[in-house]
Amino acid sequence: MLQSHKLSKKLLDNPKEIAIASQQVTHENIDQKVHFVTQGAFGAPPARKIQNPPLVIDLNSNIHEDLDLGQPLPESSNIWRIVDQFKASLEYQEPIMDQQFQHLLVK
Repeated sequence: MLQSHKLSKKLLDNPKEIAIASQQVTHENIDQKVHFVTQGAFGAPPARKIQNPPLVIDLNSNIHEDLDLGQPLPESSNIWRIVDQFKASLEYQEPIMDQQFQHLLVK
Protein backbone atom coordinates (compact mmCIF):
# COMPACT_ATOMS: atom_id res chain seq x y z
CA MET A 1 0.00 0.00 0.00
CA LEU A 2 1.34 3.44 -0.94
CA GLN A 3 1.78 6.04 1.75
CA SER A 4 0.09 9.36 1.03
CA HIS A 5 3.34 11.31 0.49
CA LYS A 6 4.56 8.69 -2.00
CA LEU A 7 1.20 8.79 -3.75
CA SER A 8 1.36 12.60 -3.92
CA LYS A 9 4.80 12.50 -5.54
CA LYS A 10 3.65 9.89 -8.03
CA LEU A 11 0.58 11.97 -8.93
CA LEU A 12 2.63 15.14 -9.31
CA ASP A 13 4.85 13.34 -11.83
CA ASN A 14 1.82 11.89 -13.66
CA PRO A 15 -1.38 13.78 -12.60
CA LYS A 16 -4.65 11.87 -12.34
CA GLU A 17 -8.02 12.60 -10.76
CA ILE A 18 -8.55 10.49 -7.67
CA ALA A 19 -11.31 10.16 -5.10
CA ILE A 20 -10.29 10.16 -1.45
CA ALA A 21 -12.42 7.95 0.79
CA SER A 22 -11.78 9.90 3.98
CA GLN A 23 -12.26 13.62 4.44
CA GLN A 24 -9.88 13.47 7.40
CA VAL A 25 -6.88 13.11 5.08
CA THR A 26 -4.87 16.29 4.62
CA HIS A 27 -3.48 17.13 1.21
CA GLU A 28 -0.16 18.92 1.00
CA ASN A 29 -0.67 20.07 -2.60
CA ILE A 30 -4.41 20.78 -2.66
CA ASP A 31 -5.62 23.95 -0.92
CA GLN A 32 -8.99 24.44 -2.60
CA LYS A 33 -11.76 22.46 -4.22
CA VAL A 34 -14.42 23.82 -6.57
CA HIS A 35 -17.99 22.49 -6.46
CA PHE A 36 -20.04 23.02 -9.62
CA VAL A 37 -22.84 20.60 -8.58
CA THR A 38 -23.55 19.91 -4.90
CA GLN A 39 -26.37 17.38 -4.92
CA GLY A 40 -28.43 15.15 -7.18
CA ALA A 41 -26.92 12.45 -9.35
CA PHE A 42 -28.41 10.48 -12.23
CA GLY A 43 -31.79 12.08 -11.70
CA ALA A 44 -32.10 10.58 -8.20
CA PRO A 45 -33.31 12.66 -5.23
CA PRO A 46 -32.51 15.13 -3.92
CA ALA A 47 -32.95 17.37 -6.94
CA ARG A 48 -29.78 18.37 -8.79
CA LYS A 49 -28.34 21.62 -7.43
CA ILE A 50 -26.00 23.49 -9.75
CA GLN A 51 -23.88 26.12 -8.02
CA ASN A 52 -23.81 29.29 -10.11
CA PRO A 53 -21.26 30.64 -9.53
CA PRO A 54 -19.44 27.50 -8.37
CA LEU A 55 -18.39 27.30 -4.72
CA VAL A 56 -14.73 27.37 -3.71
CA ILE A 57 -13.95 25.39 -0.57
CA ASP A 58 -10.75 26.21 1.33
CA LEU A 59 -9.56 22.76 2.43
CA ASN A 60 -7.08 24.21 4.93
CA SER A 61 -9.86 25.67 7.07
CA ASN A 62 -12.81 23.51 5.94
CA ILE A 63 -11.61 19.92 5.51
CA HIS A 64 -15.18 18.62 5.92
CA GLU A 65 -16.24 20.70 2.90
CA ASP A 66 -19.15 22.42 4.67
CA LEU A 67 -20.88 24.12 1.73
CA ASP A 68 -22.16 26.93 3.96
CA LEU A 69 -18.54 28.09 4.30
CA GLY A 70 -17.89 28.08 0.54
CA GLN A 71 -17.20 31.28 -1.38
CA PRO A 72 -18.28 32.03 -4.97
CA LEU A 73 -15.61 31.35 -7.60
CA PRO A 74 -14.36 34.76 -8.81
CA GLU A 75 -14.88 35.53 -12.50
CA SER A 76 -11.16 36.33 -12.72
CA SER A 77 -10.12 32.82 -11.65
CA ASN A 78 -7.90 30.76 -13.98
CA ILE A 79 -10.24 27.86 -13.31
CA TRP A 80 -12.66 29.26 -15.90
CA ARG A 81 -9.99 28.91 -18.62
CA ILE A 82 -9.42 25.29 -17.58
CA VAL A 83 -13.17 24.61 -17.53
CA ASP A 84 -13.57 26.10 -21.03
CA GLN A 85 -10.69 23.98 -22.36
CA PHE A 86 -12.19 20.87 -20.79
CA LYS A 87 -15.67 21.56 -22.21
CA ALA A 88 -14.20 22.18 -25.67
CA SER A 89 -12.51 18.76 -25.54
CA LEU A 90 -15.75 16.88 -24.80
CA GLU A 91 -17.81 14.96 -27.30
CA TYR A 92 -21.38 15.19 -26.06
CA GLN A 93 -23.58 12.08 -26.21
CA GLU A 94 -26.82 10.97 -24.63
CA PRO A 95 -26.08 9.95 -21.01
CA ILE A 96 -25.45 6.22 -20.74
CA MET A 97 -27.77 5.98 -17.72
CA ASP A 98 -30.60 7.39 -19.84
CA GLN A 99 -29.90 4.79 -22.52
CA GLN A 100 -29.69 1.88 -20.08
CA PHE A 101 -32.81 2.75 -18.10
CA GLN A 102 -35.01 4.20 -20.87
CA HIS A 103 -37.49 1.33 -20.39
CA LEU A 104 -38.07 2.40 -16.77
CA LEU A 105 -39.06 5.99 -17.54
CA VAL A 106 -42.72 6.85 -16.97
CA LYS A 107 -44.32 8.21 -20.11
